[in-house]
Amino acid sequence: MGIVLESKMKNGMSSRAQFLGRLLVYIIAFTYGYGGLVHIANMAGLSGYSWVDAPLKWQILDVVYLSLDAVVFVGLLRSWGVATAAFFVASSSQIILYTVGAHWIMTVPAEFLPIPGHEMSLNFLVGYHLVALAMMVISLKLRGLAT
Repeated sequence: MGIVLESKMKNGMSSRAQFLGRLLVYIIAFTYGYGGLVHIANMAGLSGYSWVDAPLKWQILDVVYLSLDAVVFVGLLRSWGVATAAFFVASSSQIILYTVGAHWIMTVPAEFLPIPGHEMSLNFLVGYHLVALAMMVISLKLRGLAT
């Protein structure tokens, strides 16, 4: 009787952990889906400047991160293994870009410079990606995919 009860308790905890882990993955997926929409808005010229006239590095970054965001969004929802790898590449590379590479990203013609305080936006994005990384690690632990 004790073994059966203990087994049921472990299974109950396991299913709750699996649910919470999967919920975190869905939250990450939808935020990366939103990020993809931001890149599409940039390309459509809805960000306050013509994308065709934007600095080449911004155009390249939009294409690269739209691609990664799409793989992360669709892949996490469909449980593709490659989505987790794409997520780690996207989040860690953006943390590096918005910290170490911030000056490079923002060295553009004056007409493309954002309003003063853009550093806060970059800091917010760094914070978001750090939280997303933590959420993914917790999710992997909860789902038993990491040891």
